[in-house]
Amino acid sequence: MSPDETASNRWSALFDVTNRVWEQEIRPGDDHLVRGGRVMEVLSEHMCQGWLEGYILTGRHGFFSCYEAFIHIVDSMFNQHAKWLKACSEIPWRRPIASLNYLLTSHVWRQDHNGFSHQDPGFITTS
Repeated sequence: MSPDETASNRWSALFDVTNRVWEQEIRPGDDHLVRGGRVMEVLSEHMCQGWLEGYILTGRHGFFSCYEAFIHIVDSMFNQHAKWLKACSEIPWRRPIASLNYLLTSHVWRQDHNGFSHQDPGFITTS
């Protein structure tokens, strides 16, 4: 799941093994769009967080790739999910749920064009 372009987050290698999922018309020149793709992108951090929470409830694993500065948009959603996981872990018959993994980008390479606006390490201290 990614609210930013997969390529801009330097994940282009994903397209060697899967493509973007797309349910609308696919036209010549569309970039890695197929009906059965596994990469989900939309410019909405909230939607990506919700997609991933639902996705992992099906028993699968996934990750949320997002620019570090924009991950704060889902701080409260992350906290609610963590509280829900804690409550679920106390129910004996409930099977374990896969982890919700974040990959925060834009902080490990040179950022001449947007470094000051796209770096914010505060998310790790949210919980």
